[in-house]
Amino acid sequence: MQKYLTKFCKDELTKRALVRREFCKNEDHAKWNSLVMDTTNWENQVESRIQEILYEAIGVKKEVQEKSLKLYMMEPNKRATYEEQI
Repeated sequence: MQKYLTKFCKDELTKRALVRREFCKNEDHAKWNSLVMDTTNWENQVESRIQEILYEAIGVKKEVQEKSLKLYMMEPNKRATYEEQI
């Protein structure tokens, strides 16, 4: 899944990085911080949508997927692994 996320987001992330660099050069920290947060949220939304599409394609209902994720995230070592991969 990470392969598809990277492939889909590559161009947009490159564009946003260029804008962030300009904000950093101009020392506009408020805009830089705002763009960082927007980019992070956008990437998370894209990842969520890719997951939804994947689970729909393999026939897993959304409720089952959400319950599995919640159970998985309740285990500290699995949660740490998940967060590292993100």
